Amino acid sequence: MSAPLLEVRELCAGYGSLTVLDNVSFSIGEGQFVAIVGPNGHGKTTLLKTISGLVEASRGKVMLSGVEISRMRPDRVVSEGIVHVPQGDLLFPDMSVRENLLMGAYLPAAARRANAKLEEVFSFLPKLRERQHQTASTLSGGERRMVGIGRGLMACGKLLMLDEPH
Repeated sequence: MSAPLLEVRELCAGYGSLTVLDNVSFSIGEGQFVAIVGPNGHGKTTLLKTISGLVEASRGKVMLSGVEISRMRPDRVVSEGIVHVPQGDLLFPDMSVRENLLMGAYLPAAARRANAKLEEVFSFLPKLRERQHQTASTLSGGERRMVGIGRGLMACGKLLMLDEPH
């Protein structure tokens, strides 16, 4: 039996002396869709940031396809295949929709497939094809969110994590 796509074991993390995640464990298989639901302030964003390497775990492990990524720098976590689309739009406001999408394909493997992935994103999110030459700052909130998700899809990752995808 192969390793889960993502495995989190006894993960603890927080900010300074504030523990937010305490002994969190779960696994996700390839092809699964998982939602983490809960009230504001209960650690959902901290969990994603810890998996991404943006918050350091104080204890526990994060494994991607059997490879431990817990102590890797965020750029290494991305190169291993974790794509984290953060809460909020975080777009480049003066760039076009197309330019923002292409920013997601900055790793060499993704850059080689950028044109095909762009077409794939446009097929999933057809409004972005219509808006591809429009400046990101002029988009509605929902359209900005679509660009953020589309940019994440451009990365050709193994695992796409969306924080507040609505």
